[in-house]
Amino acid sequence: MGAPHEDSAARIRWLFAQKELACARYVRAVASSLELSENELRALVCIARHGEISPSLLSLRTGLSVQVVGAISSRLGELGLIERRRHERDRRSRLLRLTADAEATLQASFAALTERIDSVFEALPQRDRRVVAAFLERVADASAEAAGDASLLPGPGSLAAAG
Repeated sequence: MGAPHEDSAARIRWLFAQKELACARYVRAVASSLELSENELRALVCIARHGEISPSLLSLRTGLSVQVVGAISSRLGELGLIERRRHERDRRSRLLRLTADAEATLQASFAALTERIDSVFEALPQRDRRVVAAFLERVADASAEAAGDASLLPGPGSLAAAG
């Protein structure tokens, strides 16, 4: 199915799908070049965004199970990419953060994508920047809401039952 030709919501959805596919390819390439799994890279990016994060919040933010986050945290710690420290208020809990080397590596790995996106944004007139930012904020919120609703979707057996 090709791109819708009209200026419509269908065209915007198609463009978002194209962006998602391109970003997925980029993430796959970065993960491969760093000899990490995509889930390990996803965890690193999430930790970078938060500065410090608990494993349970990392699980929630990435959609990875607590067990997977535990295994990923162990591996990333062994690789010297993250550090763990005790939470100041809850001594039983740990916080994860990137090492300086991991921060520099992530920044370098995403520099080409960041520069390209920044140049597209900076080429827009100021009034368009505000509109784009507001639109993307609403799309992000709608996507987060839909992700929350996804648990209400029919299970895999429902397709077989429908036929």
